[in-house]
Amino acid sequence: MMIDGGAGAPTFAGRMRTYFGEMLPLPQHVALASLIYLHIAVFARHIHELSTPIVSVHGAIGAASLFGLMVILRLMDELKDEDIDRQLFPDRPLPSGRVLRTDVHLALLGTALLYLAVNLWTGWAYFVAAAVLGYGFLMFRRFFAPDALRRSLPLTLATHNPIVALMILYGFAVFAAEHDLSPVELQWNRITPFLVMTWSPFLAWELARKIRSEDEENEYVTYSRLLGRRGAVLVTWLVQAVGVALGIYLWRMRDLPAVAVVVILAGFVVNLWAGLRFLRHPHPSTSHLQPFATFFLLTVLVSQLVSVAAAEGAR
Repeated sequence: MMIDGGAGAPTFAGRMRTYFGEMLPLPQHVALASLIYLHIAVFARHIHELSTPIVSVHGAIGAASLFGLMVILRLMDELKDEDIDRQLFPDRPLPSGRVLRTDVHLALLGTALLYLAVNLWTGWAYFVAAAVLGYGFLMFRRFFAPDALRRSLPLTLATHNPIVALMILYGFAVFAAEHDLSPVELQWNRITPFLVMTWSPFLAWELARKIRSEDEENEYVTYSRLLGRRGAVLVTWLVQAVGVALGIYLWRMRDLPAVAVVVILAGFVVNLWAGLRFLRHPHPSTSHLQPFATFFLLTVLVSQLVSVAAAEGAR
């Protein structure tokens, strides 16, 4: 059965529909971007003792911009990894020819311009938005050291993954600008552990998606090849444990209902189970740890919403 926008789609819109359907499903990522911004805004509102509405124009811009950054980074990766994808993933939209290189360039340029345009209404947060986009450009250029980064997966992780922390900081900047708060008026003693807590599941997700069983290993460099299966799983657990520890720290600092810790611990326990299952029975059917890392990410994001809602409901 032929699907509209599939192979041989004659229009730019059809080809990009194919691309996003396979490489970056838009509804799920719109929901994720909205959840991330809501997670940030609820926390910021609570620690600064504000009672303003959560839903606002600035909030919509913040969520849309986080989504735009996800699209921009995905499109940049598409162009950056084109040669590798032709060798290892020839069935993907760009290597297979179902999407043109010019399509990706046009979508990237259009998204970046829209991202900058909507942030003109965010006050001083515009400069943070521009800085995050600038960091994305450095990632696209592999920090002008492409050979060094191609040779080292850990170096690539160390230089690329901080974009997540910058995106979180951007969320705080939009919230602060909306409420006429300057950067120095933000409560950094609470924001800093929150930032690391929120960053940790994204880092763990990046690690988990590059863990494979021995039967699945090929030319594609994975953490299971570099660290061994046990080492890669342990590092992923350690990163997630940092998020759990900081979640407990913030819970105690803010005297919130224990439901926040229960939710995060549930996500962590599920990942412990999935990792142990893989280590005991390393097989392609047990090696897919990314969905479990995604579940942990969602528990971290949801925990703050649930705990603050419970605290405010108890007043």
